[in-house]
Amino acid sequence: MTMIVNESNCRISAATRRNWRKLQVGVEDKLKSRANKTASQKKFIPIERCSDSKTEDFIESLIDRITERNWDIASVLFTLILNMFHNLGFEKKESYRNFLSVYGHLTIIRDLLQMHVPDQEYDILGTIYQSYITEGEKNIRGAYYTPQGIVKDMVKDFDMSGNKSFFDPCCGSGAFLLSLQNATPSAIYGVDTDPIAVMLAKANLMIRYKAYDFIPNIYEADFLQDSDIFQKNLLDTFGKFDFIASNPPWGASASIVSNIIISKETASYFFVKACSFLKKGGKIHFLMPVSILNVRIHKDIRQYLLTKGRLEQIVIYDQLFSGVTTSYASILFSNNAPSEAMIYVCRDRSKTVDVKDFYQTESYNFTVWNSIDAEIIRKIKSNGNLTLSSSQWALGIVTGDNKRKLHQEKTTEELEPIYTGKEIQAYRLRPAKYYISFDRNQLQQVAKDELYRAPEKLVYKFIGRKLTFAYDNTGALFLNSANILIPSIKRMSIKTVLAFLNSSVFQYLYIQLFNEVKILKNNLMEMPFPEITLVQDTMLSNYVDQILAGESDKKEVVDKWMQDFYGLTEDEFNHIKSIINGKIA
Repeated sequence: MTMIVNESNCRISAATRRNWRKLQVGVEDKLKSRANKTASQKKFIPIERCSDSKTEDFIESLIDRITERNWDIASVLFTLILNMFHNLGFEKKESYRNFLSVYGHLTIIRDLLQMHVPDQEYDILGTIYQSYITEGEKNIRGAYYTPQGIVKDMVKDFDMSGNKSFFDPCCGSGAFLLSLQNATPSAIYGVDTDPIAVMLAKANLMIRYKAYDFIPNIYEADFLQDSDIFQKNLLDTFGKFDFIASNPPWGASASIVSNIIISKETASYFFVKACSFLKKGGKIHFLMPVSILNVRIHKDIRQYLLTKGRLEQIVIYDQLFSGVTTSYASILFSNNAPSEAMIYVCRDRSKTVDVKDFYQTESYNFTVWNSIDAEIIRKIKSNGNLTLSSSQWALGIVTGDNKRKLHQEKTTEELEPIYTGKEIQAYRLRPAKYYISFDRNQLQQVAKDELYRAPEKLVYKFIGRKLTFAYDNTGALFLNSANILIPSIKRMSIKTVLAFLNSSVFQYLYIQLFNEVKILKNNLMEMPFPEITLVQDTMLSNYVDQILAGESDKKEVVDKWMQDFYGLTEDEFNHIKSIINGKIA
């Protein structure tokens, strides 16, 4: 893959850039090593949008000709549109003349006027455009067009009869607009920032509704920023909409200010603003990154969904589409009073979910449990009212240059062991594989010395679904794949806290409450610890001493103690084990 790197247009924070300079690290090399996707010049055909290999061959050949002859992509697509309009006999239509008046400044490429364009595809124009745009451009603009199957699934229940209205606030080439059934074209609206995409969406609608002579209601504008166009052309002219659906750009945006969305997630901004265009009783269906459902920073949009209308349905999709490595889900929401239940669909299995379950965590995580899980979680949480909120926390060391700063052998006296997350196992540390010279001024990120050198501390893996905590009383150093915890819980020694965190009960609870691939401080601070007696604390602490001394069988003794303490049945505890071991989806 060829990469063009420009410090000014790649997405790294100012703090990161400052640290690289402080450590005299080349910014260009760092950006390349991070494989910054925004700089990628790679192009690819989104094959899920092609019905057969002949279409793929057609697009590949066309892209090659565009590249060889240095044709302007807007002019190429404009010419192909005229080609398709001519084959449909559009020349006498008023809408055709209007289209020419808007886009007539573009060059007509004579070689393409007679070209056969595959007419079996639902959006061949959009697929050609997607195949031409580089991966870097798509990533910066969030311009990944949605496969037809997902679009149809999202709008299949929209009853457009009776001149019902529809709006897509980031319509691209018009995938959602084209998939509506029983719609009147004059009641379909779309907006996009990309002028080429707007041209394609207009042309696609004219072809889709070829029996009508109409000017499509598609506008070039920034839905989040441009208010005038909506007041003039949408709200004042048409009013609010019966249905809204879209696949908005995903990722953080620093340019929007909102009292509702503080995460800066672009998709959430789009959703909230789009809801203001929804009629009473209207429905909105958005495709969103799956992180919206349970990552803490997205608490804002989850709270909005639970309180500002009716959360109707969540669908988790398994398949990915070209260029998108993020899992995603669709969220169906209506402008009605909140309901006690909603539909949850995962792997083609549907179930009704009690919405109050989403209030189990402070972040309103959208985690779905069956009746067994709900009862187990009730038992655990009802016995826990203490937290790690008063504890001390620290991040591991960021060297800024591991290749230079880390050594595999202790060659000088000043070098000391430093551990990574890989050396952390439940309760005990494996031998360190690296050594480091601890000079705070030569390291990118360092916590306070007293936290690293504490007489006793717990360390845990940062990456992983399972809790893995180890005990350290040597004042050892750790890299940033490990974090540090010095717990403070009423009547609990540090070793008893360790027993709870490594227990099957807490493993299970963390998975069920948060379902993340990172072990986050804020999530750990929500874990409910029980009040125990001094006798119980001493007993658990002794078990941990025995485990640290090599008696691994005592881990099962700790688990049995936890089972009895929480009043869990044998079936419930077996279920916990199955969840931890990934035997239950």
